[in-house]
Amino acid sequence: MSTSKYEYSFEAFVELVALTDFDGQRDRHWTSIHTYCNPCAIPYDFIIKQEYGYKENDYLLQVYDQKGEFSNLKSIPKKSQWGHQIEEKPIEIEDMLEPWKEISKNTIKQIYKTFYLDFVYFDYSIDEFLAVGKEGENNSENMRSLFMFIFFR
Repeated sequence: MSTSKYEYSFEAFVELVALTDFDGQRDRHWTSIHTYCNPCAIPYDFIIKQEYGYKENDYLLQVYDQKGEFSNLKSIPKKSQWGHQIEEKPIEIEDMLEPWKEISKNTIKQIYKTFYLDFVYFDYSIDEFLAVGKEGENNSENMRSLFMFIFFR
């Protein structure tokens, strides 16, 4: 695993998430969208991809304005509640793939297996991620053994 300015690297985080096979074993922030939002059971009006949200927000406002709903909302805020500027441009695939260059292909496959339904629901492919992933072994199996030893002895 590589070191970074953060306490844990992205690589370490992804390997930890890959260790847990079931959403119930994961922190709720890292559960699948399938489990967390349950798009099959909840009748959402719209489900949008975050990377194209900047475009789709205007459409949503038009739809709700025509319905007379949320008439006091005329635009989507350009800053998040934490003060981060929200960019009005698509998230490029190259930017999405950059952190995955340090992740082993085996770990990427495990993430795909774990979040398979999210990949299907949102029409994502594993191919781009595997293309940039590192060849060779990952530490997941060793970490899994250690994880099982520590928590289930």
